[in-house]
Amino acid sequence: MIAGLAGAFLCPLCIVVSPDTFVLTFNHIMMMAVIGGLGTIWGPIFGAVLITVLPEYLRSYADYR
Repeated sequence: MIAGLAGAFLCPLCIVVSPDTFVLTFNHIMMMAVIGGLGTIWGPIFGAVLITVLPEYLRSYADYR
């Protein structure tokens, strides 16, 4: 239900909605689980937040790449 609501709010912002809009590869899912820890419930949630927020935070340092 939550994913459906998120999609409903996202659709008006996108010009075209296609499966390519929601690409999440297996590598991203595994990184989220491994970074947060496989034995806990909150660990993968922390890993998902970290994998999502970190690239946006580091975007300002792209000149130093």
